[in-house]
Amino acid sequence: MSLVLEFLEFVEQGAPDSVSDLLGRILLKCRELTGAEAGTAYLVRRKGRERQLVVVHRQNDAVKPRTRDETIPLNAASIAGFVAGTGEPALIANAYNIPLGRPYGFNKKSETAGYHTRSILCLPIKNFQNRVIAVIELVNRRAPPKATPLSFNREHVNQLVPIARVLSGYIERTDNLEQIAAQNAL
Repeated sequence: MSLVLEFLEFVEQGAPDSVSDLLGRILLKCRELTGAEAGTAYLVRRKGRERQLVVVHRQNDAVKPRTRDETIPLNAASIAGFVAGTGEPALIANAYNIPLGRPYGFNKKSETAGYHTRSILCLPIKNFQNRVIAVIELVNRRAPPKATPLSFNREHVNQLVPIARVLSGYIERTDNLEQIAAQNAL
């Protein structure tokens, strides 16, 4: 079975109740495919004239992730903000030693207490109009029995980008249905 079909079957198991649930399933499968220890799923939202990222799901096998609401501007102050703003994936071998000249930085304040981020793979999820609608950020690739996180690589990007493109339709549809249901409940 192809990787795309396997991914779609996993995500479609049981209709998701919300876009948060759907992105949580997508994040979990991305982590399984890459060996990521942790990750965050963001959704692009409008607030007035500006677009921002909203954290909708966090997962971490090493520590309990924070659950507070968080928004991030679409700019280079953060890796996820950069990815959402440009639509380009980011591969980072060491978050605390990003090479000079990179247009983004690592926000140490975003790290969960007691956790140390090392490697990052941050992917945009683009719809069929090529607009970024969500971002998946994967952290600390692990390959047993190694305790030290490994770097993500271009092969991971090449595997996940086409899957993300297909999944964008599911995300938009689920998000639209959730917004319509919320409006009808008023």
